[in-house]
Amino acid sequence: MLLLSINVSADTKTKEFKINTPKGFTEVYQLENLSKAAKILDMSDDELSDFLKKNKITYFAVSKDKSTQIRFSGVKDNFGKTVGEMKNLNNNQLNDLIKTLKKGSTAKFSIDISNGRNYIKSLSLLKDNGGEYTVTQYITVVNGKTYYLTCYNSGTKTSSEIKNVFSNLIIYDVLEKTDNIKYIIGFLIVALMLTCVGLIVGIYRKLKVK
Repeated sequence: MLLLSINVSADTKTKEFKINTPKGFTEVYQLENLSKAAKILDMSDDELSDFLKKNKITYFAVSKDKSTQIRFSGVKDNFGKTVGEMKNLNNNQLNDLIKTLKKGSTAKFSIDISNGRNYIKSLSLLKDNGGEYTVTQYITVVNGKTYYLTCYNSGTKTSSEIKNVFSNLIIYDVLEKTDNIKYIIGFLIVALMLTCVGLIVGIYRKLKVK
């Protein structure tokens, strides 16, 4: 029974992040339930699925009027490998990263914090026939993996919905938790083996006495 419970614990997937979807938005998580969002965007389910896969987006949300979109992705890239863990960087190190990102970019960069994690925030404005749009991106690195919260809204400022999503965003230390689970499983297996050995020795002694 103990071994069965260990296997179940090991197979349980750890959630990587938590996002509070704004009221009235339609969300897509892990390429599931695409139809409503695809309809709002005037796309087919396959087109939206291909778009999300291509851009490695694991969470997507859109407002009813399409004026605001929220995209979240986590990828293993060179930036993540170099940084390792962004919450361990001080302000000077973060500013050095910003200087690197500024090269060739027209976006405005700054440092922001959410739930104890450091983020590099980029802000840029886009114009097209439909008007002006604000693109706000928050970047952090956890256990060598880079996470991008990329948001898009009409107007020249970051919307209150997006600010609220960022302030409530939680990214879990997945690898650290996984390592802890491994240690616990290893300890339980060793404890079980020692118990079994003890029982065998006890039975052997009883048989020997008889």
